[in-house]
Amino acid sequence: MIEVVDKLLSENRNANYLAICPMDTNGKCLCHECAAVETEEGSAAGPILRFANRIGEAIAQKYPDVKILAFAYSYYQEPAQKTRCGENVIIQFCASDFSMFHAANSNENKERINSFLSWRKLNPSTSFWIWDYNAVFKDYLQPFPNYKVVDENIKFYAQNGATGIMIQGDGYNTATDFVSMRAWVIAHLLWNPELNYDALKNEFMSGYYGKAAPFLQEYMHMNEKYAMDKNINFSLGKKSMDFLSPEAISRDSELLAKAVDTVKDDPVKLARTEIARIPLLYALTIFAVDGKMNAASCKGWNFKNNAEAIAELAKRFKEYKIINVEFSNVADSARLIQMLSAAEARPANQNIHQSIKNKATSYVPIVNDKEASDGLAFAIPGNTKEWFVQYRPPAELSQSGPWHCYADIRCDAEADNGEAATVGIYDIQTKSGKTVSVSVKTIKGTKYKTIDLGIHELNPDKIFYAAPANRPLNQLKTVYVDRFFMVKENAKPSL
Repeated sequence: MIEVVDKLLSENRNANYLAICPMDTNGKCLCHECAAVETEEGSAAGPILRFANRIGEAIAQKYPDVKILAFAYSYYQEPAQKTRCGENVIIQFCASDFSMFHAANSNENKERINSFLSWRKLNPSTSFWIWDYNAVFKDYLQPFPNYKVVDENIKFYAQNGATGIMIQGDGYNTATDFVSMRAWVIAHLLWNPELNYDALKNEFMSGYYGKAAPFLQEYMHMNEKYAMDKNINFSLGKKSMDFLSPEAISRDSELLAKAVDTVKDDPVKLARTEIARIPLLYALTIFAVDGKMNAASCKGWNFKNNAEAIAELAKRFKEYKIINVEFSNVADSARLIQMLSAAEARPANQNIHQSIKNKATSYVPIVNDKEASDGLAFAIPGNTKEWFVQYRPPAELSQSGPWHCYADIRCDAEADNGEAATVGIYDIQTKSGKTVSVSVKTIKGTKYKTIDLGIHELNPDKIFYAAPANRPLNQLKTVYVDRFFMVKENAKPSL
């Protein structure tokens, strides 16, 4: 590795920093040597810090201006207890598991921020950088009223010895919740953490939105209040619109309609204000599709039905080039609209529930498939055994079970025999569940087969999953997952 680093630096003579860190996974090294170091250091950061120090020592004389960047992140966020950072090593602390609705030094984040403070205490002379976050990666478009938290965090980190701070937000879209205001305010605070947040926000809102600003600021304030009243927890991987209600969405929509009316004769500020409405329109659409409200009853819009709300959202997605709803999920916005449209068109039945693809977690493509229930399917390559398609049932199903659970899957294979996939339900709390092995013979072909997963009481801790059998692609090319569906026990299936 030292030779690799030397080659990189010799080819990039202007480089000042070199990051040494594992990839974004929880797959730590389990060899005896690393396990022994982890035990000695009391943290999985031990082997990583020693590795970074060794590289730092090796390059110090030849590259005296280069610093080695070692992360404190994921499974190795807790500090190494014995080894101290080398003179040319910087620790970058990643606030990845924090509640983003609460400040870093709040009670809600006390355990996590103590990791940062422990690193600082153990390494008082080391430079520290921060990697903070300001977006819900699981749902970029949802209203996200944590506007002032970033100000509190920047001030806290600066006061506690951080010499560099990076804030990661939505790098895909221009229509997420006041993303332009966030970027402008964050940039100014990073230049000077002592600046006043409210003054910065007011300056931006007045200059950018003009006469619409007071209504937009009231909308922001109302959403902050809704979230505060319910003590909502947003994090990178935890989306939540539970702070909203049909009544709140309707009130908010009225406010934003008034904002639009004030700038109707100013095309530039009108376009900016219409963009600001998109997260709320998205929330309205999701609530409508989930059966929580009817778009026709929402004030501030003139929708006759849910389909018109979906069509308006689709129009804005296209007009404002909204390309991604979820970080690292290949499902694009056009497919989301298609899923919402298909879901809205299904007849309501309280005895039937099925997964909607925009609510599933997937790291594989969604493809057109005329045999699927909504014309779309997840396509998983056969040479993996990862649970690349997962679904968590909504909390309300826990009150109305038990449920008879099923999965609709098929495969494209050259082989005629052997295992094709496993599907099942896994309880992340009890670490138990049911797995069904499905043969190639059962699901090979263009028609979907329904796999019985048994009768279960459901809750959000029980994950539905599907995974291929990890066979060579010349034997098992693709496993397609259409849906999981649940039928209330003793009710007649009708899907």
